[in-house]
Amino acid sequence: MRTFASQSPQQLQQRGDVWVLCYDIKTQKRDGVTEYSYLEKIFEEKPTQKQIIDVLMSAKYDHNDEFAIINDKDEKPDEYAAYQAYRKDCKQLGKSLTQ
Repeated sequence: MRTFASQSPQQLQQRGDVWVLCYDIKTQKRDGVTEYSYLEKIFEEKPTQKQIIDVLMSAKYDHNDEFAIINDKDEKPDEYAAYQAYRKDCKQLGKSLTQ
């Protein structure tokens, strides 16, 4: 379920005893007001880089999609390149949030 807010969320934040990863953040203007919507994943402990990457990747691709893209990389190089670019972005974000 998407969360809506009037301010852009901090991507990784501690709320009491849990850690919250805010991702798939979208911005829209409605009646001249900027609104943010995003998804959240709650962790019992501060998430690792791998956990963050897994959440971000699974938000866009399920395992079957990933296998298909990898197996069809020669027939669909643009789709494979987009997948690799997104994967690289996820890795960079995961690293920056856990440093």
